[in-house]
Amino acid sequence: MFFEGSEKKVEVVVNSEVNLLSFERSFWEELVLNSKAQILSSIENSKTKAFLLSESSLFVWEDRFVLITCGQTTLVKAIEFFLSKIPSNNIASLIFQRKNEYFSHLQKSSFLDDVKALSEEIDGTAYRFGKMHEHHNFMYCSNKEYTPSVEDKTIELLMYEISPEASSFLNKTYEDPKIIRDFLQLEKLFPDYIIDDFAFKPQGYSVNAIKDDFYFTIHITPEEFNSYISFETNETNSSDKLQGLMEILKPETFDVVSFNNEEGISIPDHFHKRTKVTSTINLGYDVIFSHFYNKETVNDRPYILNIKESK
Repeated sequence: MFFEGSEKKVEVVVNSEVNLLSFERSFWEELVLNSKAQILSSIENSKTKAFLLSESSLFVWEDRFVLITCGQTTLVKAIEFFLSKIPSNNIASLIFQRKNEYFSHLQKSSFLDDVKALSEEIDGTAYRFGKMHEHHNFMYCSNKEYTPSVEDKTIELLMYEISPEASSFLNKTYEDPKIIRDFLQLEKLFPDYIIDDFAFKPQGYSVNAIKDDFYFTIHITPEEFNSYISFETNETNSSDKLQGLMEILKPETFDVVSFNNEEGISIPDHFHKRTKVTSTINLGYDVIFSHFYNKETVNDRPYILNIKESK
């Protein structure tokens, strides 16, 4: 059975007249439902609320929220819901991202459809980082003047074609998500984080974790045909942690998307950089999109399609 792991993501920053941490849980439940997902569980501390979703994650701080969804979700509908409740003059910044998908024709909308809907609410600029026929990342950013703080850094590590050993382990059904958490060595790599995770059936895994106003999140689609694992964090100096995850999962290819965080990851020597796109977007972030592949891979084999499952 096919599941689209590639995510859609939005970060909305509000001005000081709005405190998002004061919003009731019911508000976030309705926002998530608009994207065709639902909240499974949540954790929080004094600075951050984190909601684990049936399709990815929602993080909320006083001045911003980050919503990430995968599968066939309609993230743009959640954004429209938020914008219908919060006056546009209270929106300081909006960044909507959409990664290239395995089967984009199965999605409820295209990136251009989403941009058309968003542009009716928020004036913005649309970008494509990367070549259209290769790995790429679409982005739509509001055109308001905005200056991010020097601490405002994010890095996304998007891994494809994980090793057969990792795929075999992660493709099993686990009742206890701690089994996968231990396999990924999360408590060793990220000490002192509050962790909330979920093991899906028949396979798949998601984790949210927070420490003060830092967060990380991982979402795993382990199927051999379309294995995809995403990792994202706003923690600075996280290169060793990302390196640790790559040593466990051993992807054949991966993408890195960084916002003001070029130093966020060191690349193993056996990977070749296929693409690098850099830009200072209109909101003041230095954005880098890079695509890497394993140059030591010499042979592959055809994948045998399960025709019955693909119908």
